[in-house]
This record gives sequence, C-alpha cells and structure tokens, in this order.
Amino acid sequence: MVRSLLSMLWLLPLLCGPAAAQADGGKTAVLELARKGWVYELRSSMMRPVRGRALPRIDARSLRGARLCLLGEAPHPVTLDVIEQFSALLELTFGQPLRLDDAVDPAGCAGEPVVLRLFSDRSPDIAYNSDLERLDTEFAIGLPRRRRHFVATPAQAQTFFGELGQATHILVMQPEVETEPADLTLQFHVSILIEELYQAFTFGMDVLLFDRTRKPISKLQEYPLHLRGLSWRSDAYMAGLLSSNPRGLCAFDVLMLHALGESDLERTNSSELIVYIDENYTRLTERMRETLALPSLSTILDPDCAALPR
Repeated sequence: MVRSLLSMLWLLPLLCGPAAAQADGGKTAVLELARKGWVYELRSSMMRPVRGRALPRIDARSLRGARLCLLGEAPHPVTLDVIEQFSALLELTFGQPLRLDDAVDPAGCAGEPVVLRLFSDRSPDIAYNSDLERLDTEFAIGLPRRRRHFVATPAQAQTFFGELGQATHILVMQPEVETEPADLTLQFHVSILIEELYQAFTFGMDVLLFDRTRKPISKLQEYPLHLRGLSWRSDAYMAGLLSSNPRGLCAFDVLMLHALGESDLERTNSSELIVYIDENYTRLTERMRETLALPSLSTILDPDCAALPR
C-alpha cells in the first residue's frame, strides 16, 4: 500500500484507552483497530521549526466541506467517479460534501488548503516542488529551505500544519486521459485514489498485517511488500500493490467515518475517540449498514473485505 505521511511529523501510538476486553468480539476488534489507526501523538520533525509553535490539534472535521482544488492533468472519468462518490460518502458521514474545483495552474489554488495533483506520465517532481513552495509561503509551514523533494510513490497524501493554517497536498497517478484502461490498470488507479482520499480526510494511519491468513477488515490494513525496482506502470507492480490491502473501503472504514463525523471531540487522534465508539457502537453499526447498502457508492466500496467479527 502507498504510505501516507502526516505533515513531516512522527506519529507514536498511544497505549492509553478504554479496555475493550469487556466488549463483545466484534466491538473488541473494531476498538483495537481504531486505536492502532487513530490514537497517536505528534512530535515535530521540522528542520526549521518555528519557536514556540504548539503541536497541532488533529480534528478530522477540520476538512468538513473542504474545497478540493485539482491540479495537473484533467481528471480521467474514473477519477471523477471516485471523487464524486467519496464526496457523497462524506456528505452522509460528515454532513457536507467536497466542493470540487479545477485550477488551470497552481495560482488558481491560491489560499486553498486541500490540493489534489493528478498525473499519468512521468513523476511530476518539478510541479510537486512548486506546490510545496506555494503551500509553504501561504501557510508558513516551515519546510527546509533549498531542499528538493521527489515523488517516490504513485500516490501520497501529506498534511502540513503551519503558523497560518493547515494544508493538505494529495498526489495521485491516474489512467491516461481519454483512454479506456485495462481492468488491472483501472482497479489499481481506483484503489490508490480511494486510499489517499480516505487517509487525507480521516487522518487514519496505516496498520501492518503480517499474517496472510488474516483477511483485512479495513483499507488501512496492509501486508508489507517489496516492490522496489518495478515500474509503477508494470502489471507486476499494480498486481502486487492491489494484493497488499483491500481495493476499496470496508465496513470498518465506513463505521469510522460515521464516528469521526458525528463525535464532538476536541481531538480525533485521542483515546476519547475509542470511548465514543465504545459507547455508541450499536448506533454507529446501524448507520454503517445503511450506508453500505447504497448502490451509488459501489465504486469506492470493496465487497470482498472481511466482515466485522461478531
């Protein structure tokens, strides 16, 4: 799976949280996975830290109703389909959809805190650095000066916390515009876009699985793979990445969206989120089932995910 980085910040799991041992088996599994993916503390690793700056407060609802500014290539029809369905899912869970906007050039995204750059050919290193420089200037992030950044994966999402606000940069490879991609290629691009959107808007972190006999119950879970040296466009790379985690969102992921959108917490990366899920589990699972039954979300949901344990 393509690993999403949260702003140039190290994330350390917290061991605190309510004991789930008294819960039923299904709830226990959900609480444990939610703790692994969402309960962490931040420690700055900025090389140019701003003196006196407090560590940011993570609140997934901070992006509620955000304007998603598209840069780079025009979106492929399947890219638009994923974005539109994800926007509809956010409206169901967070109360507001994404606002989509195409920008001719980076200046068209001036002041916008959420940017998605699309590409299908070579890695857009120059454009990527230009994007980061603009965000650094506008939000006073404190990125290292004169350092060049390189695109190392076909998809990534980064959230930066600056003196002048929070900014999210998403970079995703898509099929070549005006082409009908082969099934493998289509599934690959859909999968990586879903993953980056989900992690960018929920602040959930990857959770490694080492036991291949355990089927994942979340898009965040992944089996570690070694794919270095393979072209991102090769069938071997695409098939390998697709085998590392679910191709779309699972029931657990939808449940987490409802929990994040409905909770009234100061921070959603704290053990208080686990308490909220524990106390509202029955209602959250009912909302989750209603959402999963909607045929309009078929592109971004994976019916092959393991069911939540009972």
